[in-house]
Amino acid sequence: ASQLSSGSNQLVLNSPELSNGLAQAQFATSALAAKNEELVSGGKAVAGGVKKATDGANQLDSKSDELRSGASEAASGANKLAANNDKLNSGAKQLQSGAQELASGSSKLAAGSGTLTNGLTTMTNGLTTLTTSLSDASHQLSLVSVDGKNAKLVSEPVSTTAKDKDSVKTNGIGMAPYMIAVSLMVVALSTNVIFADSLSGRPVKNRFEWAKQKLFINGLISTAGSIILYVAIQFLGVEANYGWQTLLFIILSGWTLMALVTALVGWDNRYGSFASLLMLLLQVGSAGGSYPIELSPKFFQVVHPYMPMSYIVLGLRQTISMTCSIGKEVGVLTGFLIAFMVLGLIIYRKQDAE
Repeated sequence: ASQLSSGSNQLVLNSPELSNGLAQAQFATSALAAKNEELVSGGKAVAGGVKKATDGANQLDSKSDELRSGASEAASGANKLAANNDKLNSGAKQLQSGAQELASGSSKLAAGSGTLTNGLTTMTNGLTTLTTSLSDASHQLSLVSVDGKNAKLVSEPVSTTAKDKDSVKTNGIGMAPYMIAVSLMVVALSTNVIFADSLSGRPVKNRFEWAKQKLFINGLISTAGSIILYVAIQFLGVEANYGWQTLLFIILSGWTLMALVTALVGWDNRYGSFASLLMLLLQVGSAGGSYPIELSPKFFQVVHPYMPMSYIVLGLRQTISMTCSIGKEVGVLTGFLIAFMVLGLIIYRKQDAE
């Protein structure tokens, strides 16, 4: 009874807590009931989802053949893609190269466009200048008095006159240099044949005495023969453009050919005379007197620059019919003259008395 009374007291004392606990238990029961309804609704939704999954699985199973066929086609396409990989790479490279060329062409096009723009600007400026100039010219022409005299001066502003500096009136004048050269060679041959010995008839003592006599006799005859030859061609109608130059050049040419023949005859009367005749024939063929040397045989073209008569013909053409440009010819003939005189002293041989 005491314990019961004590428990009753504790129960009374704890009744507020008990009331709170009962209230919480009721609230939890209400919440549990609400959640139970949600759980029932979720179960229904899950059941619907399971049904949909089952239907999807059935549809997937019915489409499995199409899926396999699509997978095969995808695999075949992948194989073709792998087989054409090189072509694809090549095409990609070509595409890249084409893109670079396109970029380069675009740059050139841009540069050309700039040049065209500059050209159009220049042309516009030129047209403006032309228009201005034409306007000025039109104004100036309007001030000009156009009468008969002015018209003649405009139509014939310059008068021409002709002057022939290379006058060759006849064929004889054109052949004169060649014939003069041949004549001088004949004079040299004749002189050395006729005056082979000294004028006194006594044999010379040494080569220097021989050279002194030949220089006097042959030089005098050559000079006289050259003067006579010049006078003769004057009578024949050959009028030289440069008279004194022609005469002096003929004298130099005569001395040169005389020195050549004298040296050969001084070496030997007989064989030297024959060699001189051969030199005459050789020079006649290689001098280019009748026709240009380019029309002669190859042999004569080769020896042409080494023959004295070649320069004699060229020099006389200059003094007789042209502009007297004979500096080269005079220098070459002077060299030939000195060389032949020295050669005569070297090869001279005293001839045996017959």
